[in-house]
Amino acid sequence: NVTDNVILNRGGIKMQVSKEEILHIANLANLTIEENENIRKLQEEYKDKIEIYLGAEEDVSYPVKREDFDYIISSYHYIRFRGQYYPFDSNYDYFSTCAEFFHGDNLAFAKAYYEEFCDYIVKRKPDIIGHFDVLTKNNELKRFLDTNCQQYLNYAKDAIYSLKGK
Repeated sequence: NVTDNVILNRGGIKMQVSKEEILHIANLANLTIEENENIRKLQEEYKDKIEIYLGAEEDVSYPVKREDFDYIISSYHYIRFRGQYYPFDSNYDYFSTCAEFFHGDNLAFAKAYYEEFCDYIVKRKPDIIGHFDVLTKNNELKRFLDTNCQQYLNYAKDAIYSLKGK
């Protein structure tokens, strides 16, 4: 339920997340430390046989410590509005809540998404860009965004071209 959210303030970044997501994040953090240690041990143990890499998917709103990983996948799951991050790709209700920040103008939402994600990519220089069009994830019925609309396509193409050579 979108209204059953709490504000998570981590490192000066505010995110609106559900209570379930908070528990999930806490469990992942504990699991990740243990998993990372295990992967580093496996790297050492099998260094003469195979190459093992440790990577992480980070979010614009939640960057990881690059030096802890061999590669970084950067993604964007939370839109920033008035200094706070809100999830938009979990389900249609979350997307609708975020679209309200743009007064229901989903093209303005798409433009803001691509601009902020590209700014982040240029600054962060990830090894891999994760699901660049995640904005369309819950759009199977084209309820909120016509991905064939020329204006949307222009935003997406402009974003891609803005990253060329960076």
